[in-house]
Amino acid sequence: MQGKDHARITHLDTARVVVLYAVFASLWILISDEVIRWLATDPIYFHFAQTFKGLLFVGITSILLYLLLNHRLWPQDASSSLRLQGSLLHWPAWQLYLLAAGLPLMTLLMRNDLAPLFSDRPLMMLFMVPILVCAVIGGLGPGLFATLVSAVVLDAYILDDLAPAHRLDMIQLAILVGNGILISLLSMMLHQARYRTEMARRMAEKNLGEQEKLASLLNAIAEGSTDAIFAKDLQGRYLLFNRASEKFVGKPASVVIGKDDNNIFPPQEAELIIKSNNRVLDENRIITAEEELTTTNGSTFFLVTKGPLHDANGQVTGLFGISRDISYLKNAELEMRKQRDFAETLIDTAQAIVLVLDCEGRIVRFNAYMERLSGWRLDEVRGRDWFETFLPPASRNADREMFKAAIHDVQTVGNIDIVLTRDGTELSVEWYDKTLKDEHGNITGLLAIGMDVTQRQKAEQQIHSLAFYDSLTGLPNRARLLDRLGMMLPIAVRQSRHDALLLVNIDRFKNINDASGQNVGDELLKAVGARLSNLLREGDMLSRLSGDEFAILLPDLSKQQQTAAHQSMHVAQKIHLNMREPLLLGDDSFTLTVSIGIAHFPLRKDEDSALDILRRANTALHRSKNAGGGQTALFEHSMDETTKQRFQIESELRQAIPGGQLRLYLQPQVDASGRTVGAEALVRWQHPQRGLLMPGLFIPVAEESDLIIEIGQWVMGEVCKLLTHQALQGRPYRIAVNISPRQFRQPNFVEWVNASLAATGAEPTHLTIEVTEGVVIDNVGSVIAKMNELAVTGIHFSVDDFGTGYSSLAYLKRLPIHELKIDKTFVQDAPSDPSDAALIESILAVAKHMHLKIVAEGVETQEQADFLNQRGEVVHQGYLFGRPEPAELVLASLAD
Repeated sequence: MQGKDHARITHLDTARVVVLYAVFASLWILISDEVIRWLATDPIYFHFAQTFKGLLFVGITSILLYLLLNHRLWPQDASSSLRLQGSLLHWPAWQLYLLAAGLPLMTLLMRNDLAPLFSDRPLMMLFMVPILVCAVIGGLGPGLFATLVSAVVLDAYILDDLAPAHRLDMIQLAILVGNGILISLLSMMLHQARYRTEMARRMAEKNLGEQEKLASLLNAIAEGSTDAIFAKDLQGRYLLFNRASEKFVGKPASVVIGKDDNNIFPPQEAELIIKSNNRVLDENRIITAEEELTTTNGSTFFLVTKGPLHDANGQVTGLFGISRDISYLKNAELEMRKQRDFAETLIDTAQAIVLVLDCEGRIVRFNAYMERLSGWRLDEVRGRDWFETFLPPASRNADREMFKAAIHDVQTVGNIDIVLTRDGTELSVEWYDKTLKDEHGNITGLLAIGMDVTQRQKAEQQIHSLAFYDSLTGLPNRARLLDRLGMMLPIAVRQSRHDALLLVNIDRFKNINDASGQNVGDELLKAVGARLSNLLREGDMLSRLSGDEFAILLPDLSKQQQTAAHQSMHVAQKIHLNMREPLLLGDDSFTLTVSIGIAHFPLRKDEDSALDILRRANTALHRSKNAGGGQTALFEHSMDETTKQRFQIESELRQAIPGGQLRLYLQPQVDASGRTVGAEALVRWQHPQRGLLMPGLFIPVAEESDLIIEIGQWVMGEVCKLLTHQALQGRPYRIAVNISPRQFRQPNFVEWVNASLAATGAEPTHLTIEVTEGVVIDNVGSVIAKMNELAVTGIHFSVDDFGTGYSSLAYLKRLPIHELKIDKTFVQDAPSDPSDAALIESILAVAKHMHLKIVAEGVETQEQADFLNQRGEVVHQGYLFGRPEPAELVLASLAD
C-alpha cells in the first residue's frame, strides 16, 4: 500500500514539472519575442538579442528544472487540507496562479493565429477554456485570477483596436467575466464537496487503521500473555483462545474455536464452568472467582475474571475471560496455613506463656498454656488491662513502668513477676519481652514469653539451703561459715577488733554412733546443736561443719587481744559445763564431753583469709583432742609452724617416693645364742637438702595421708627383692615388714602381697608381716580371713607393740599369729621395775601356752638380754646386737 502511494506521488510530480516547464517555455517565447522586437530595432542587434535570448532561456529553464526536480518549489509536509479543499491538484499556490496567468496568454497567441478566419472578431468565448481549466484545477482563486487576466488581455490587446460600434463584444466580455466568476464559485463548491468526501474517506481509513492497529496490539497482548485469555459467544462456543490457553488445555486454538467447554474439560468441570458463564451473562457484570481445572499440569488453580461482551447497541453478545494460574499461590497459601497451624500448635502446646499486649497494656491474646496455668479463658479477659487482672496490687505500678520501657523497644530479659491465677494462687513468671512493630516501623504492641519458674525458685531455695545449711540440724554449714568469715574479716580489720572461731568436736562420738545406731547418733547431733544454740549471743553464728564437729563464730569480742581471748575461753568453759549435763533421747541418757579449738582473727591483717582462720582453729582442735579430749586449746603461733612443717614434709614426701629418695634399712634379730635369725625392715629418707631423715619425722605424716600405702608398697617390693638375694639362700632368715592398718584394710591387700612375691619369686616362708593390735580389733572377721589366706602360703604374722593397746586373748586364739613382739618401753625398765618384769613374764607365759615366738624390741644392754633369756626363749632386737644398717651392707656381711 505504501509503495503504490509513493509511485503515484512520483508520477504526479513528474507531470507537474512537465506542465510548468511547458507554461514557462510558452510564456518565454511569447514575451521574449515581443520584448526583442521592441528593444532591437536594428537588424544587427536583433540577431545578437535572439542568440542571447536562447542562451538565457536554456540557463533559466535549467535552474527551474533543477528546483522542480528537487522539490524546492513546493512544501514538503503532508498537510494539504487547504489545497485539498480548494484545488484539484496539490500544487503550491504560486504554481496554480502562474498557470492561471499563463493559460490566458497562450490562448491569446492561439487567438491571433485564428483571428483572420473570423474577420478579426475577438472570439472572446475562446478564453473560457483557460478560465475553466484554471477554475477546475485551481479552484476559486486561480479561476478568478484567470478571469481577471483574460479580461485584461482582451481589453489591452483586442478591444482597444475595435471600433466603438462593436459594443456586442463588450457584452461578450461581460458574459465572459460573469461566467468566469460563476465557474470559479461552482468549482469552489465542487472542491469543497470533494474535500469533505476525501476527509471522510481519510478519517474512515484512519479509524480503520487504528482499529487494525488496536486489534493487532490486542492480539499480540493476548498471544504474549501468560494468562489464559478467551472469548465465547452466547452459546458458549469459543471465539478467542490464546497460546496460554492452548498450553493449559493441551489443544490448539484451531481445534477449540467454535466448540464449547463440554468438548474440552471433563463433564463435572465443564458443568461448573458453564454455570459460572451463565451467571456472568444473566447478571451482566464482571465476576472474579477461583476455579480448579484439570490441565496438562494436572490439577491447577485459576483466578478467573469473566465479563460480558456488548455490541454497539449495548446488547450482550458473549463473554470474555482471563484465567491466571495461582497454583503456586495456593500451594504457598497452603504451606503458610500449615506453618501457621504448626506455629499455633507449638504456641498452644509449648510449656511457656505466650502473651501479646497492645500499646495500652490490654490483653490481645495468650496461648492455651496460659489458660491452663491461670484458670482464665482468653475470651473472658481479651481487652482487659493486664496489670489490673493478673498482677498483685503491690507490684502493678512498677510493672506498668517497666512495660512502658519495654514497649519503646527497650528489650527486657529475665524479669520475674508474681502473676495471680484465677483462684489467687501466686506464680513466679520469668519474662522475655520484645516490641512488636508493623511494616512501617510503628509500635503495635508487646510480645512476652513467660516461663513458670515457681518450682525452680523453690528448688533454688532448696539448693541454696543445701549449699549453705546442714540438712540434718538446719544449721549453717561449712560453706556458709566461710562466707560469713569472709564478710567479717575485713570489718574486723577495719575496726581493729578481735573476733574468734571455736571448733567443737564431740569426744568418742563414733563409739556412741556404732553402739546405739545412726538414728540415735543423728538425734544426738540435733540435740547438741540445739543446746549450743542456747548458749550463744545475738549475732553469734553456730554451724555444723561435718560429722560431730560444730563451729561457733564469735564476732566483736574486744579491741584488746587478751580480753578477746578471755571472753572466748569463757564461752568454751560454758560449753564444757553445759555438755556435761545429761542429754535425754527417749529412754537413753548421754553425758558428753567435747574438745574445743579456738582461733582469733585477724592474725595477719594483709594475709589472713577465711580458710586460714578455719585451719588455725582446726589445728587448735587437734591439739585439744591429742591432749585426751574434754579440753580447750587456744591456737598459738608454734602450732601453725608445726602444721606448716607437716604440710611441707607431706609435699616433699610425695615427690620423694617416685624420686627414689627412700632407703631400706635392716635391724638384725638374734636368738639367745647370738645367731642371726632374721631382721626387721626399716625405711629411711635420704632428703636431698636435709640428709638422712629418721622414720619418726615422716612416718606419722604419712600415716595421716595415703602416703603410708605408697611407702608400704615400696618397702614390700624391696623386701621381696632381698629375699631372693643369694646371700639368704639356704638360711633360716626371715625379714619382718611392718604393715600400716590403712594398708591392711585395702580390699586387694591379699592379692597385692601375693603379686609382690610372685613378681620377684621370693619365698613366702621367709616373710613376716607385722600388724598392730588396732588392726586386729577393727573388723575381726575380715582381718581373720585375710590373715588365714596369706598364712596358708607360709607367711608368718607378728603382733607388733603387744601390750600397749587393747590386747585380747580372745582375738589371739582366733588369729593365725606366729609371734608376739614386746614393745621396748617394757623391755628398758624390766630388770629394775617389778611391774614391767611381771608384764613381760605374763606375755612370755601366754606365748608359751599358745606356742608363739617372742621378739623383744629395744634390747640395748646385756642386763636386759640376760633378764629375757632367764625367763624364756626370746629373739632379741636392739642396739646391743646391731643398729639398723643399709640393706646392701647387711647382705654383704651375711655373704662374708
